[in-house]
Amino acid sequence: LSAYVEACLGLTASAFGPHKKPESCPYYQRAIDIWRDNPPPKDNDEIALKHAGKLKEWKDSVAENCPSAAAGKAKATPIAVPEGATVETLEGISYVMPGGWTVEKFHETGGYAYFKNDALKYALRVERKAANDPGDYTERETLSSGRMFEWKHIPLIEGSTYYVFYARVRFNDAYVNIGISSSGPSDVGVDKTTALGIARKVAETMKVLGPRRCIADCGPGTITPAK
Repeated sequence: LSAYVEACLGLTASAFGPHKKPESCPYYQRAIDIWRDNPPPKDNDEIALKHAGKLKEWKDSVAENCPSAAAGKAKATPIAVPEGATVETLEGISYVMPGGWTVEKFHETGGYAYFKNDALKYALRVERKAANDPGDYTERETLSSGRMFEWKHIPLIEGSTYYVFYARVRFNDAYVNIGISSSGPSDVGVDKTTALGIARKVAETMKVLGPRRCIADCGPGTITPAK
């Protein structure tokens, strides 16, 4: 509660115009310090991730409002992923990627990887979720690995022609979700056949290696080229 109060004071201090924004810095920094001194319990990853989302929000506010922090924040450099390379993230999962993709970033809160394909103008996100994660997937099939693969190709907004693709693979103690969307100007979003082919390739190689290794302040995963 104390952290939320400090963040609220920071928001108030930054709301009176650009010339006042640096005055919000001490409040946001105190909110961050309180969070770090009182991290969320580790017995529920999904709840902890929600709390960590607030930490990231406050860190982003520091980067936006505090000149010294903004100057020191380096932009992530995209990393090309060779075809057939295995990507392992600090979520405790791994999978093999098809060719043409780059890692744009490993997310600092949960550790998931966010990819882009410039040729297709697609963005792809692979993220671990809890085993009880709800879902209304319309299509189901069994992979050659024996795992259940669920997917749907739907408009981003009802009635829209902009389509996105979502899929997930079911494990005993987790789901691994795959999301594909357009990363460029497009009225139709992603093509179902193309997106399904990409998601199937990734899903067939999916592995859960163990428990999640980080929540908040996550570092990068690893990319291991095929032998």
